[in-house]
Amino acid sequence: KKVAEKFITLLNSYDKMVIVNMNNIKSKQIQDIRKHLRKSSEIVVGKKSFLSYLLKSNKVEMSKWVSVKDCLSNNIGLIFTNSNLKLLNETFKQYFLTSFVSAGETAQKNIIIKKGIKNLSPSQTPFFQALGIPTRISKSSIEIIEDILLVSKNNVLNKSQEVLLKKLDIKPHKYGIKIKKIFSSKGEIDLRILCMNNKTLTINSNILLKEFLKYPINNELTYTMWRNYNILSCSSLMNKIVASFY
Repeated sequence: KKVAEKFITLLNSYDKMVIVNMNNIKSKQIQDIRKHLRKSSEIVVGKKSFLSYLLKSNKVEMSKWVSVKDCLSNNIGLIFTNSNLKLLNETFKQYFLTSFVSAGETAQKNIIIKKGIKNLSPSQTPFFQALGIPTRISKSSIEIIEDILLVSKNNVLNKSQEVLLKKLDIKPHKYGIKIKKIFSSKGEIDLRILCMNNKTLTINSNILLKEFLKYPINNELTYTMWRNYNILSCSSLMNKIVASFY
């Protein structure tokens, strides 16, 4: 009962719910992000089954969030927030951690070995030769002669590649909280809001203004207009423009 009351309080206290991917996230990352966001947001981890149950219970308090229930699967966390979504996403990026790769993992990007002198003994030259990496001895160390594309994006790494990257102290992968879905009490918010800048906001502002001009000015917006407003509401310029119609 206490958990249910907490969820209802969160949904009534915050105007947005952000669903995030929690794969490979360290507990220290979550603690640091919690500390950073403690005045504006609340992070809930490991309660998705209970929230799904509440959403299916048809409680009046939960009815406006019912569209969330189809997204409560896999390893996710819930962020309840009133923060600017773009700033929230930038905060998550600040706490990404680099990591070594393991054999069998899929490369998140092209992994390139940069040419130059490496802090490795010349006795390890045969290992590089076995991988087809051209080297020479320089200043009593191994020097890789040219940049090498070790693994292409989305390809699976093998054991030799894992060992090489560890020898070179290369951590090519990054792990952190990634936003999957954003919801408000009005419905789902388009993730493109996270990529908006002044240029895209200007373009979309013109589109929104044209939409406003199609309708009589009154105290209520249609669902479509609310959705567009939510997508663009991070812009103070858009707030001023929308306010000018009332």
